[in-house]
Amino acid sequence: MNQKDVSRLCSEASYQSTIAELPLLWIQTYRKVAPMKNHRRDIYTSTLRYYRNAFTDADKQMAINVFLGVFVPKEGEANVWELSTDYYLHHRTAREPQSPKLFKSPTKWWKDELISSLPLPQYEGQVIANTEDDPKEEEPTPPAVPHINNDTTDRDSFDEIYKTYELTDFDRLLSTSVVRTGDNVVSLDSEGGAIQGNPFVVRDKMKKKVGSKMAAKRGLSVGIQQTEIYFSLFIFLMLKLFVITQATIVDCRGCFLQDMSSIYQPVERRFHSTVQVGNYLYTWGGAQPGLPKVHNNNKKKSMCSVVEVCHVPTGEWVQKPTTGDPPLGVSFYAAAVIRNEIFFFGGYCGHFGCFHNSLYSFNVDTFDWKELSPTTPHHGLMMKGYCGMIAIKVNGEDYLAVIGGFGSSSNNSPPQPSAQYSKDGDYQRCNEVLMYRLKTGEWTSPTVTGDKLPPINDFTLTSITNTTAILFGGETDNRWSNDVYVFEFTDTSVKYRKFPNPGGSVQWPKERRSHSNVLINCSSGPHLLVVGGNPTNDCWLLNINKMEWKELTNIPDSVTNRYWHSLSVWNETQTTHWIIEFGGERDDSSISETRFIEIISSTGDLVVQSVLDINEYQKRKIQVANEIPNPSIVSIKPFHNHNRFHCSTAIIISIKETNVKPLLIVWREEESEEILPVPTGLFPLTIVHLLNQKEYVTKISPSMPEYYKFRDAMSLKITITSKHTLHLINRYTHIEVYFTGPTHHCPLVRKLLTTAIDNSSEAMHLKHNYVNAFACPYNESCYCIVNEDHHKVADCTVCGESPALSNDYWTWFNDAQGPAESNNGTQMEGSEWTSPTVTGDRPPPIAVFTLTSITNTTAILFGGCDGYRYSNDVYVFEFTDTSVKCTKFSNPGRSVQWPEEISAHSSVLINCSSGPHLLVVGGGGTSDCRLLNINKMEWKELTNIPDSVTDRGSHSLSVWNERQTTHWIIEFGGAGDDYVTFGDTTFIEI
Repeated sequence: MNQKDVSRLCSEASYQSTIAELPLLWIQTYRKVAPMKNHRRDIYTSTLRYYRNAFTDADKQMAINVFLGVFVPKEGEANVWELSTDYYLHHRTAREPQSPKLFKSPTKWWKDELISSLPLPQYEGQVIANTEDDPKEEEPTPPAVPHINNDTTDRDSFDEIYKTYELTDFDRLLSTSVVRTGDNVVSLDSEGGAIQGNPFVVRDKMKKKVGSKMAAKRGLSVGIQQTEIYFSLFIFLMLKLFVITQATIVDCRGCFLQDMSSIYQPVERRFHSTVQVGNYLYTWGGAQPGLPKVHNNNKKKSMCSVVEVCHVPTGEWVQKPTTGDPPLGVSFYAAAVIRNEIFFFGGYCGHFGCFHNSLYSFNVDTFDWKELSPTTPHHGLMMKGYCGMIAIKVNGEDYLAVIGGFGSSSNNSPPQPSAQYSKDGDYQRCNEVLMYRLKTGEWTSPTVTGDKLPPINDFTLTSITNTTAILFGGETDNRWSNDVYVFEFTDTSVKYRKFPNPGGSVQWPKERRSHSNVLINCSSGPHLLVVGGNPTNDCWLLNINKMEWKELTNIPDSVTNRYWHSLSVWNETQTTHWIIEFGGERDDSSISETRFIEIISSTGDLVVQSVLDINEYQKRKIQVANEIPNPSIVSIKPFHNHNRFHCSTAIIISIKETNVKPLLIVWREEESEEILPVPTGLFPLTIVHLLNQKEYVTKISPSMPEYYKFRDAMSLKITITSKHTLHLINRYTHIEVYFTGPTHHCPLVRKLLTTAIDNSSEAMHLKHNYVNAFACPYNESCYCIVNEDHHKVADCTVCGESPALSNDYWTWFNDAQGPAESNNGTQMEGSEWTSPTVTGDRPPPIAVFTLTSITNTTAILFGGCDGYRYSNDVYVFEFTDTSVKCTKFSNPGRSVQWPEEISAHSSVLINCSSGPHLLVVGGGGTSDCRLLNINKMEWKELTNIPDSVTDRGSHSLSVWNERQTTHWIIEFGGAGDDYVTFGDTTFIEI
């Protein structure tokens, strides 16, 4: 044995000894948990290590990329140290598709020719050989073993782990607390159970609660403040999240915008449905290329075991696999959703005359199929397709209602009592109505009353409320239909009401089938949007409350000229509705297009704002992904009066937001003056440095809709003379700054912010090459850069001029005292009372009435006393900044329901799908409760309210909307007929 062999053996022995000792060394090191007094220092050390790894290890990574051949230098191209990130080198989907040879995987040691020469598994060879679908196939072959191509452009591991399009709420991230137990630090879950951190112990939650009792038992005190720990965790998470997500968004956005064609889109299809759950659309089945026209085989099951999912906020489609056995009725099925489950009924199998009456559920959380009711001719429901299904809720129970349909006339279920069936050759259509009770899993036949529906198929059935639905169009025995039916359900019955075309000059859509529609709820009530159909090529909007149709003529043919397509609606805001159209048929050819129609309902009317294809929609969403609405100011403030029983009421209408223009922080090259993006990682570090300025900035704002607490937007509570809010938004091209306090504090806020940016730049070794700017009032792509030597002078980057900017801009640089501040910190800039111009039906001198806001610029007045009599008149006010228009609505008399004259009552506004309603309770001289539909100006008395609620006056009434359909009315105080003051609180659930 030579010296070289001896050295090798000694090295191996030493290595093996070290390997054997590693678990013991790890356990000893892992158990050395510092005392609580050093815990904050440890978090700081971890944060510092992560910061150094993220910002100072770039040179090491560049050297590794060159050494492994991941980066290949080429003459005339950028050097490795000039790359802002190496993300493109490691992720094929982020690189340009025309340069695939730049990527060299250090783990791919084989050649591509080797794979093609290897033998295939037995079953896979059989499946590939069987290229034609055999309808007579009786024994299905085992499933193929799929190849996973590591070079596919459809997969991106980064996007699977880090979802950069989603906003992150820090309340969810900071979901654990830390307490001291002796010398150890223990993490608690939300239930107070300790979480084991040792990697060599099964991580079950300890049943024993850990807290101050344990510490007290050991003679120790729990003295650390959780806010300090939360702050340390916040620093660490802020740095980690922002470094990852900002590098991706800033560096890859250009690639996304340049090449949108590589984004996955579903194949063309028809006879399908698309169902919305939250921010996602789910499309399953339908007739598509390559789908075998057989009852069932492996290929059909494989193609039907995937679901197309669209994330609507970004417009991105992905295909996801499912588990369990999918339905066999792949086309012309009916679909409805209840919470996180989508239900599929019936459908056409694909081969001649094969229809189903099965009911399946698909869970969008687990992506699992479940058969609820099998296909059988014995449970009283016709095996069919082309029908409609909706979800209803009666007395707190969930039901599915199936109406109409078309199927084979042979081998079908027994006819439903009172239903009609009409033959059409070897097929038949029906007007069946059956309800499936989810609690018991039973089909029942409700009692049908009203205007009976004929046997019909190929119509649309859409829910209006939990117990009402609307049907439009379809095919009957001798014609295509344009009738409208409204259904009212109970748990045992359904009532039909028909609305046919009245003729004459009334606008009404043509007869059609195979169309699609969605329900849009806005302030003027529910509307039904109908698009396309056979043989039509148009788009119509139905005001359901008024039963009035309106044709939308500005919709392109690419949207309206299709049938057997799907239509979905996503309500981005209360006034912005996106209609998503996918697939269908045109000129006997299937369509794969996805169209996005933007509809605005801010004025009560629905207006088509834009129509975009999927590329245009995704580009728009990428460009505005970080454009968060500007912060607004509270719009309604009551004026209090010490007289509890007789006080006037006033409201403030928010006609415009604060006049101060937002300040922009812009980075640019010093020599070329080229605008640069916000340095990666600087925004979160600036937040941290702002929080360190304890003299002014106090804490992060609470989780409320008017505050931002996201990766690219943050609201901070800042105290100067009182508490105000500072909003910071990272637009990636600049940082946008809003301040809600008085204007004379703006220069101080700017100084605090620039100090924080300077400290962050020093910590990151960055140049201080940022400038103050404003958005150019004439050009959206232009910045007005503030001249630091001569404030109140701004030079435009694109316009090349110095525009005249008002004082609303220069408040950030004006050191003079601004307007006074009210006691509650609300900005009352230039506070003064003004007298608007009054037009219309001006109310008489009146007191003890109710005045309630309807929208930001409208309000409603009811009742009151003019000194001689009580009133029951209604006034609606429309405000501008200089005028108010009054419209009076008096009791029309006759048989119309109208409340009696009243005063000292109370009222609240309730917004629901049918529009705003005014609820009036109690008052002097009355003991009742009334509800006013403001849009229709129709009163209705609520008779099931107890006297303890209605028999009082001069009380207060408030509303809390627990959900969109659940409203809590809170009544407090007041006085009775004997002027005895009440102190009780009553809660009314509506």
